[in-house]
Amino acid sequence: MALLRVLFRVDAVAEDDVVSASTFYRIRSITDAMLALDALEALYAAAASVSRGVYVEIGPAQGGSTVAIALGRRAAGRRETIYTADVFKGSAALKSKSVDTNVRVLKRNLRQFDVDEDIEVVVAGRDDLATAVPADAEIGLLFIDADGALDRDLALFYDRVAPGGGIAIDDCEDKVSDKYLRFDEGRLERYVKSKGVESLAALTPLGKHYSVFRFVRTLIDLGLAEETKTVANTVFLRKVGRRTYAESGAPAAMAAARDAIAEAFRARRRAYLAAGAAAEKASPKVPAPRDPSHVASTSESVFSASEPRNTRFILATVRDYIFAELSRRDGAGRILSLGADESSEAFARMKAEVDDRKPDVIEFGHSHLSTEASADLGDWLTKRGYELLFDRQTVLALNASFDPRLVRFCQDIVFTARAI
Repeated sequence: MALLRVLFRVDAVAEDDVVSASTFYRIRSITDAMLALDALEALYAAAASVSRGVYVEIGPAQGGSTVAIALGRRAAGRRETIYTADVFKGSAALKSKSVDTNVRVLKRNLRQFDVDEDIEVVVAGRDDLATAVPADAEIGLLFIDADGALDRDLALFYDRVAPGGGIAIDDCEDKVSDKYLRFDEGRLERYVKSKGVESLAALTPLGKHYSVFRFVRTLIDLGLAEETKTVANTVFLRKVGRRTYAESGAPAAMAAARDAIAEAFRARRRAYLAAGAAAEKASPKVPAPRDPSHVASTSESVFSASEPRNTRFILATVRDYIFAELSRRDGAGRILSLGADESSEAFARMKAEVDDRKPDVIEFGHSHLSTEASADLGDWLTKRGYELLFDRQTVLALNASFDPRLVRFCQDIVFTARAI
């Protein structure tokens, strides 16, 4: 019943740009966002409440949080720039090993929600993050979901947040990860060097969530922010006080927090080794059974994702409905269907068909495509006015002859099914 309420709410197909519950399902589905649905909605609300300043985001990945912020900005009737920065590599939340491809995927996802205007994408490491946001620009909302180096990001931007401005931080949880306890000394040393740092204290040896939690508590204890709410593991803060980051002693306090985390890791590791790692290896854990209702995707296509098995059935049902809709028209509808393993020549023919004839519906398999090829094809189709529906194997592209309310409704059905 909960799913039906989401799918068939009147505002899901309203002509105006209503942000409904299904919108956040679509955001998670299209962008593979790792934020909880409630956290995306809370981030939207935080952005909608901003009355002054620009928006700064660190760590957008494929843009789920960026879309939520942009929709909130629109709800507030504002046009101030959103600056979104990422290294765009080295994260499981990204589609490709190519920085440029990941940037293109982000921008394409923004276009999917028609929120790509007045957004500056900053490639950290290639662009200067410190100067990417104009020095005279106040920040109304700062959202951080990066690598756990919260002390680095706050040192750059805390003083630029407007008085009373919002600071939202993801992955904040008093939860320790013991992932690195099992590393022997040699492996631990190699791990530190592989990250390009000089010591363990520069990393998050007890996990990103715990490091972020300790940094947030330090910020609050220094009187620089107060917590307004926490949704899932995303904490929302309000900037308080008049002291600068340096005047409050934050740099030294954050460094001390880092050192304390590293020392806590060493103590836990000593206790673990003393208890006998060998005994644990002698009694291996039985892996948990895989959830048979979900199918993992090994495809590199930007449209692929792990999803429930029933998504294919649902997309097929939507496809049948769309084809039936075409048959009811006075003129014959034009459908171009390609097989599930088509060659580049076939896609070249498809592009030619779209430019001399413009089919109403294009159906093609995408799982064999590379990240770059699928991103190119998605960009090419959306620029020509097609709206896309897809599961892990098939894409349906619908042209502008369809009622946009119907298209949005069909998207909601497919995307909501994928998110369950």
